[in-house]
Amino acid sequence: IPKSGGLVVFVEAASTPGQPQDLVLADPSSLGGVRKRSLMECEGFSALAVSPDGSKIAVLTRNKKRLQEQLSILEGPFEIDEDWPSTPEAVQTSPSKESLFETNRRAVVFFWSPDSTKLLWLSIPEKDDFARTGKPDIFWEMLDTRNGKQVRFEAHLPSAMFLASYLPFFDQYALSQRMWSPDSDKFCYAGRGSGGEEGVWVQDVPKPGIDPKPPTLVVPGAQAASWSPC
Repeated sequence: IPKSGGLVVFVEAASTPGQPQDLVLADPSSLGGVRKRSLMECEGFSALAVSPDGSKIAVLTRNKKRLQEQLSILEGPFEIDEDWPSTPEAVQTSPSKESLFETNRRAVVFFWSPDSTKLLWLSIPEKDDFARTGKPDIFWEMLDTRNGKQVRFEAHLPSAMFLASYLPFFDQYALSQRMWSPDSDKFCYAGRGSGGEEGVWVQDVPKPGIDPKPPTLVVPGAQAASWSPC
């Protein structure tokens, strides 16, 4: 975790089969063994991303048996010796829990902005919802943690390369893939737009209270996109 004095965070398997996993905060440099404590329970598949400034942790948990999914944000500061001060803020949940967005949608990848204020994720429908509407309805969605405002951007179909090479390993690419511009005002992605054009798109992030503008096609035909660090 950046600016934490060497603390690390990871998902630890349960010691007893059938019990939830734990999201663990640990100090591997402590004398006399590793000091650690649990931040939250994680049922089923779990993935996490720490914000660049180390002040927040986004956690995706997915319980296939119960058809439950939740994308949460934990607020720091993250310390070993003090009581945990934060309650996870649910960004998107399954129909069985309170949801800030519409139900029957899944978050499959998520990325922090460089300034650590915005969380961007790719939102797809559940199978039942897709069968009902007959539309893919795949969106980039964003939460601004400074004001709690949430934005849904224009529907698109991700590129074949993104679906085959990036999506299955997004928790690894989340550490190196630069979807965001350095100033955190735009993000890029590859796919087919609502009008059928394919390539790399740049999406501007709107100011609070303003609807997002349509994305701009910048490289027709391209299959992958990443922003330079400066």
